[in-house]
Amino acid sequence: MDISVKKDRIRKDKLKSVDIRYFLIPFFMVVILFFVVVRDHIHHDVKEAEGRYENEALNVSEGYMRLLQYSGDVREVVSELLDEKLQVAGESLRVMDNEDIILNLEKLAEKLLLDEIHFYDEGGTIIHSRGGNYLGWKAYEGHPIYDFMMSGQDLLIEEIRKDSESEKFYKYGYSRNSDGTFIQFGIQADLASSFMEEFDLREVIELMSREEKVLHAVFYNEESQVLASSYTMDEKDKESSVLEGISLGYDRALEREIGGERIYQVNVRVYDEEINQGTLCILFSSTELEKEINEIKVQGVALLIFLLLVMGGILYYAYRRDRSNIRIAYYDAVTQLPNGAYLSEYLEDMIADKKSRKKRFCF
Repeated sequence: MDISVKKDRIRKDKLKSVDIRYFLIPFFMVVILFFVVVRDHIHHDVKEAEGRYENEALNVSEGYMRLLQYSGDVREVVSELLDEKLQVAGESLRVMDNEDIILNLEKLAEKLLLDEIHFYDEGGTIIHSRGGNYLGWKAYEGHPIYDFMMSGQDLLIEEIRKDSESEKFYKYGYSRNSDGTFIQFGIQADLASSFMEEFDLREVIELMSREEKVLHAVFYNEESQVLASSYTMDEKDKESSVLEGISLGYDRALEREIGGERIYQVNVRVYDEEINQGTLCILFSSTELEKEINEIKVQGVALLIFLLLVMGGILYYAYRRDRSNIRIAYYDAVTQLPNGAYLSEYLEDMIADKKSRKKRFCF
């Protein structure tokens, strides 16, 4: 064999013994380990974020569900109080003579805490009134007063309505006399009406839609009819998609897509004295959640890259350091040729190899 070839082989053998595979294998094992750990970490954080968002959506939905229940109670209590007041006034007027009523309209109004008292003849014309208001006014067909006059009822308490003449809100009662005449008595209810409107179903639904995370809210009755909705007339077609989501379940956040938009829908039943009044559907935006999930993924990938760079740097430094140590131990610093230690170790290996093959060796 050519001496130069032998020298070249001697020069390279020790450096080749530093096999990079011994460093790459641990590196790839660490890559797999880090990947699994970071992936599980991202999965855990995403599930935690989704669970937190779902709990927030359920808490908001439950709060509004209770508000709807309380709003019905409030309206009922206010209406009952006014009804009771007018009922007492009506019973009091029924036991009095017509002449006494006509002569004492002002005193009766103050005593019974009434704002209006009108005395009608048999044809529905006001012939006496507190303060002389609307004398000569006659009830016409389609008007609530005309409806009472034709109904034959002796006593009637209306719901709060806007007066056709004053445009103010009143709650009126009617008492029929034996001679066909009747009395209209009422309480001004502007404040009560305004207060009750705040608890109106449509007002509550509109209030929900102004919540930061709420996109829309819809209330369906037991016949799946829309009683109140925050959708505009141009968006009414989406209400059918919301209705379909009711069949998917109650009291949990359902991930859905409506109108090309990813949303979370929560369906809660609304009860009044254990009677199901309908279903409240609240649609929550997923934009904030998606943003948080993307941040979690970006942070996870950044962490993985950082760990890989650190571990790769450590292994590469170890590889370079090992080669440097071998070069210092077995090679001349000036000529870069194998030194005596390398030659001695090389010959020992060669002699051992020849002996194992039972061959003679001459040096």
